[in-house]
Amino acid sequence: LKTIPGIYEIIDGKVDIKKIRDVEIEDLLGREPIKTDLKEISEYIENKVILVTGGGGSIGSELCRQIARFNPKTLIILDNYENIRNMNLLTLAQEIGSSDTSIIRFCKRLGYDGFSSFKQSFLEAVIDSSQNITQEISPEDSIIDILKKVINDNIKTLNDTLALSSDNYQKALDAIINAENVHFFGVGDAHIVAEFAFRKFSRIGYKCSAYTDVDLQLITSSLMTNRDVAVAISYSGASSNIVKSIKIAKECGATTICLTHMNKSSILKYVDIPIYILASDFTVGRDIVSRRVADQAIIEALYLGVVTKSNRNYDQFIKKTEKVININKI
Repeated sequence: LKTIPGIYEIIDGKVDIKKIRDVEIEDLLGREPIKTDLKEISEYIENKVILVTGGGGSIGSELCRQIARFNPKTLIILDNYENIRNMNLLTLAQEIGSSDTSIIRFCKRLGYDGFSSFKQSFLEAVIDSSQNITQEISPEDSIIDILKKVINDNIKTLNDTLALSSDNYQKALDAIINAENVHFFGVGDAHIVAEFAFRKFSRIGYKCSAYTDVDLQLITSSLMTNRDVAVAISYSGASSNIVKSIKIAKECGATTICLTHMNKSSILKYVDIPIYILASDFTVGRDIVSRRVADQAIIEALYLGVVTKSNRNYDQFIKKTEKVININKI
């Protein structure tokens, strides 16, 4: 394969046709080559743990070969990462022929609390933010187009949240089944979910609450015992009065559960059973509703788990409350 001067250059006599030469890689760039600062790259990679997703492909494998030249502490090559969405710890261990203990130890070496927090961070990293629904809506969209996008966003959030499911769901269910009292904490639009949970569990005879008043939230927390469960709904995990309420509840011996997004948020220091939600939100006011759709789905699942798996007969409560509710209907 050869390269020759342009026809116009030959006609103008600027170059000689004899100047035919082999094609060099630089000829394909269409620009001047960029000189790579190998020292800077080395400082960035050397003695670091490096994870490469899609490492089985042609580009990914070449990238791994180049990274290996710079002496990383550990080079993790991962392919078929999409499968992780539908795997829990046990299925992943079976798939790769390892033990769940080894996987947990690996996750902790990377600085995570365990497999659940590693999985959450990993899925966040591979989610293409360009698919975020709030960025795709344009003035040209009809209201039906917008509706479709909102629904698709909710479906995506639910699927991403499902991908983060872990043994903590069973732990949360067991804690609620065995609880004497269950109290729900949330502020802003999170309180809507707390109120939803309060109504569901109240109908089957649970002693519970979902206060909006900060003082009542703190008072409720202070009166909890080791027979009670406190459930916080906090997407950021940073709402001051919710963090304080859960901290007090834990100090009083209550089992604490939190539906949250961040795996390094302030509230997790006081949470026994974290349940993670995954929802991309790039809106200015951080007010995307899909995260609350995920919250309500989790509450509904826990409620149905209690109704179907508990030894108590909840049918009598459901029928009794349904009867009185019907009195208020015309």
